[in-house]
Amino acid sequence: MAIDRVMVDFDGNRVLIDIKTGASSQRHPLQLAVYAWALQKQGISVDKAGFWDARTGHISLWNLDYLHAERIEDIFNQFDKARKSEIFLPNLNNCGRCGVLSYCKFLNGKHTQEGNK
Repeated sequence: MAIDRVMVDFDGNRVLIDIKTGASSQRHPLQLAVYAWALQKQGISVDKAGFWDARTGHISLWNLDYLHAERIEDIFNQFDKARKSEIFLPNLNNCGRCGVLSYCKFLNGKHTQEGNK
């Protein structure tokens, strides 16, 4: 987890900013909610959160009200249970860069015979 920026706007609001520099600039409010949750765990609350597109200079703010801390913790707990049970769902669009490649039964996007056992 790497939080890019936490700034204060002209109205005194604390704003969490994730900088997008890549061509795809994927944006999902869950990423911002996780960052806000992590900051809250450190006693830092944010009033707003958004993505800043470095290519355009545009910022898109997201409403995080529906992503409560309890939901974020539940997501992490479920991921932890799956990890401890060695349940890893493949992301076949990202083979070769995955952190759990050694557990993958779907090498290079193809299901192996060994994985069927």
